[in-house]
Amino acid sequence: MSRRSDPVTPEVRILVLQRDQHEMARVGLAVLTPTCVAPLIDPDAGPCAGRSTLDHLKEEPRMGVRATSVPEHLVSLCQGHTEDGMKAGHIWNTSHRPELREYLVRVNHRCTRCHALVIGPRCGFCGLPATSNEATEKGRRSSGH
Repeated sequence: MSRRSDPVTPEVRILVLQRDQHEMARVGLAVLTPTCVAPLIDPDAGPCAGRSTLDHLKEEPRMGVRATSVPEHLVSLCQGHTEDGMKAGHIWNTSHRPELREYLVRVNHRCTRCHALVIGPRCGFCGLPATSNEATEKGRRSSGH
């Protein structure tokens, strides 16, 4: 699927940035511009630089196929922690793909009532408390569903 046929919509971009900013604030990291989860995942990631970008992550590594432009496959990173940061000597995002995938599994929760992405203490669409969603999600994972 080409980038033109599956663009990141402005609504999805805002949702991903809000989700990642919420997670950074939840663990006590200052939410600065640019929004970047690298320091959240790797305390030794180094300083952030440049603007916020969204990085696509596939559930399983495969060459040549880009992940779809949905929140479950997108993570906020600064330019310094993406391929643009290669000038610093390494590419942080490609060397930390497993950790980024684990992060996405941990932070992406869909509401059990309306299936919206839950950010914060309640579903922003139907109002169901996040604790209800998390309890249902944990039960589903432990039962194999």
